[in-house]
Amino acid sequence: MAQPPLPPAARADDDPFLREVDEEYRRDAFRKFLRDWGRWILLAVGVGLLAFAGFLFWREQTARTREANSEKLLAAVRAIEAGNSAAADAPLADVRSAGTAGQRAVAALLEAALATSRSEPDTARQRLRDASADTSVAAPLRDLAAIQALRLEADTLRPDEVIARARPWLEGDSPWFPAVAEIAAIAHLRAGREADAAALFLRLARAEDAPATQRDRAEQMAAMLGEDTSQVAEALRRAAEGGPPQAGAPAGAAGGAGN
Repeated sequence: MAQPPLPPAARADDDPFLREVDEEYRRDAFRKFLRDWGRWILLAVGVGLLAFAGFLFWREQTARTREANSEKLLAAVRAIEAGNSAAADAPLADVRSAGTAGQRAVAALLEAALATSRSEPDTARQRLRDASADTSVAAPLRDLAAIQALRLEADTLRPDEVIARARPWLEGDSPWFPAVAEIAAIAHLRAGREADAAALFLRLARAEDAPATQRDRAEQMAAMLGEDTSQVAEALRRAAEGGPPQAGAPAGAAGGAGN
């Protein structure tokens, strides 16, 4: 037969004695937990606090180092502008060895420029190769270093190798196209591919983001190689005079990149 429910006064959560026993049991369980695990918890908390303090210290030191390296780069640039390039060597070497990825790349580019001005091509090429191969450096800086290295080495490379190295910036609408188009076009000329060279020169002449002097030079080369550059020449003349482009003149960087 089913038992009748307990009266309210007999429930465990209402009985003072049972509540006290229950609370004492909970306290004993908690003390046992602390005895068994308390020191490990304190150790973990201590390690966490030490790690956090170390992170804060590292962040502060990194910021100071980054600022110090920026000052060294600025000092190097000022020395170069003042005509005292020798004074730039030490700060640039320091930044290249201990700076952030971007700072290292800028230091390497400046060192390469100095080495080129001092007729030290091997040093210049090495600095540029190191910067272009550093995957921690932002892509635009790596591209700039690679293009500068190609510019230095183009005369000593086979034409097809020049074209192969230039191809990533010849295809599509790369902003680096004006920087490599002439190099690639000259390589085509060296290989006897005048039609490919002419197409590249014509495309460069139409590239509105290229310097005006470079576009004018490319237009003249394309015309010498048999391309019809009348519209390009007129557009360049109007641009030089400050007038609007000729109606119907090509505005984009059209044309092939060559083989």
